[in-house]
Amino acid sequence: MPYTSLTARRCSKTSYCALLVLAVIAFAPFKDLGEPKKRKYISFFIAAASIAGFTLYSLNSLPLVDYTSFRPGSELISSSNEDNDFKSTFIYEKNGQKGVFTLDKLPDSTWTFVKAETVRMNGPKAGGEPPILTFTDTTGTYRDELATSGNVMALTVYDPSGMKGDDWTRIATAIDGASKAGFTPLLLVSGNKARFESLPAMIPEARETLLSHLFFTDRKTLLAMNRSNGGGTWFNDGELIKKFHSGSLPTEEQFLEMTGDDPTDIMLHTSTKGRLRFQGFLLYTIALLLLI
Repeated sequence: MPYTSLTARRCSKTSYCALLVLAVIAFAPFKDLGEPKKRKYISFFIAAASIAGFTLYSLNSLPLVDYTSFRPGSELISSSNEDNDFKSTFIYEKNGQKGVFTLDKLPDSTWTFVKAETVRMNGPKAGGEPPILTFTDTTGTYRDELATSGNVMALTVYDPSGMKGDDWTRIATAIDGASKAGFTPLLLVSGNKARFESLPAMIPEARETLLSHLFFTDRKTLLAMNRSNGGGTWFNDGELIKKFHSGSLPTEEQFLEMTGDDPTDIMLHTSTKGRLRFQGFLLYTIALLLLI
């Protein structure tokens, strides 16, 4: 090791030790600091319990604020229409002015070609690129278009082995309710058909319902879409409206009510309510910490 480097490290350690000694001296003698008041202990334990409760809620349910690409308001695109979302344009120049033309409407020979560009006709909304959902049916055919038209309820299972018989029955019930209400139900599972069929036995009625709406995609996509294993996600014409925890999937009556509501209003209400609750929790926790 070079001499200068070794010297610098020794000086750095000496400086840290000196600062530590000065910090200790600044608060000595410690008895002059006084005994902490009881309210500080109470505030500390209340704040700690609140943070622990909030953490458990977020782990066992859905986060109040979603930071994934599959968040409420994001517009879903599928791999099948991704290429059609782009268009080639041609830039020509004449008399010092430039014009943008398409392939079916090119200018006359008096214009000079400058360059060609490929642009997205429906650019992504604020917040980044829209999420792409790709999934296949039991034959391996891509069926991405099913998730981008009308009301769609996507029931996602990223860990099939962690599902119990009652969990599959609850999903089958949600699929039936969604179908009767006019939704397109999709059961998106990670893995393949062979793995799915090797799962523990389900009641015949549930298995038949599940197989008729079964599709496959990767685990990472399903985790981003809905962190609840067996949860549901509502899309309307490709726009993500609301997510449901596995224990709070809509009933048939609730599905019918959802068809009569304005999806955009529900999306804004749900997203705003979650953010307000999260901000309220932060203000509450900060207020408690200030009492310490």
